[in-house]
Amino acid sequence: MALTLKHPVIERLQSLWANHSRKLNFALTALSFLWGLISGILLKRDYEHSRSLLSYLGLLVIVSAAFRIWLEYESRLARRRHELRGLRRFLVQKPGLVAGIASFGTQYAVQYITMFCIPLLVLAGGWATLGVTIVIAGISLVDPWWSKASSLPWFMAVIRCFGAAIAISYAFPVYFPEHLDDFYLYLSTVALIAALPWDLTLRWQQRRIQHFIPVLIALSIILAEIPLHSRLRLPLLSIWLKDPVIGVNIANYQLSEVWPKEEDRTKLVTALSANQSICCFTPIVSPSGVSTAVTHEWVIDGKAVDRIALSAIRGPKPSADGTVQTNERGFRTFSCKRNIPHADTLHELTCRVYLGNDLYLGKAAVSFH
Repeated sequence: MALTLKHPVIERLQSLWANHSRKLNFALTALSFLWGLISGILLKRDYEHSRSLLSYLGLLVIVSAAFRIWLEYESRLARRRHELRGLRRFLVQKPGLVAGIASFGTQYAVQYITMFCIPLLVLAGGWATLGVTIVIAGISLVDPWWSKASSLPWFMAVIRCFGAAIAISYAFPVYFPEHLDDFYLYLSTVALIAALPWDLTLRWQQRRIQHFIPVLIALSIILAEIPLHSRLRLPLLSIWLKDPVIGVNIANYQLSEVWPKEEDRTKLVTALSANQSICCFTPIVSPSGVSTAVTHEWVIDGKAVDRIALSAIRGPKPSADGTVQTNERGFRTFSCKRNIPHADTLHELTCRVYLGNDLYLGKAAVSFH
């Protein structure tokens, strides 16, 4: 005789869920969204947390790939379900449990990676990458959206590829500061590996061209970026400009006069007539170990007129315990010009900043009226 346990509280909860399941689902989704958003805002983004960033990238790739492999393995086990025992039998009988664990693990990893990188993309001015990151973060913050999206193999391959790209763009200078010239090579390699269709490991003989579409898309994007100007590529996220400005004369690493983003043209003409220097001041924040030359490119109304090679920036030395240090003031780089053609009709003066072999960091700009 079956024994049924009943309790007024349990019955009340069951009744509440039966009558208000839609509202409760919406409330739980809203709470999950707010929790993810608040957690992302409160994240610490110092260089020491690059380990956490790479850990979540590993979680994303491993769980996503393992789940796709498991689905193929599960389909094989299902054909001999009666022979299974123990954990394998339990997991085959509970496919929703495995899918739920995989969905939660990848969702949490994607939330961390995207929310970690969003403010850094704003600092770097990587607006196209920022837009894609915000879209992915939004999908990951809404449980029903993520539940549907994460079940699509091509979507998860794209997410792994993109997550690897933005995570490596932050972590690479922290761990390999002496190899910045090879940054895009390593970035492309890791992104392509992350996009691979790992579920084919159990059914390689069944491979089809559609299985490699995410890899082909990633490869096409990488190849398309090669001829692009470096300022249009995915930027470095752990090296950035801190309050870059243009102004008049520099003494003791300070501008005697800082110009706002919009300025009266007569100030430019007057300064040049008085034989004063127009200077671009660009403090660069970087992790310890970075020692790479800086270049300022002066641009007048969209046309590059001069490139000035500066000394190498020097990130702070590692501490005695090996932790990564940062100088929040930034390594203070600057260049000055006294000859600016057509100053009386100039509309915009821009100073673009590059690191090493044309790694674009950002710019300082002034519009004149």
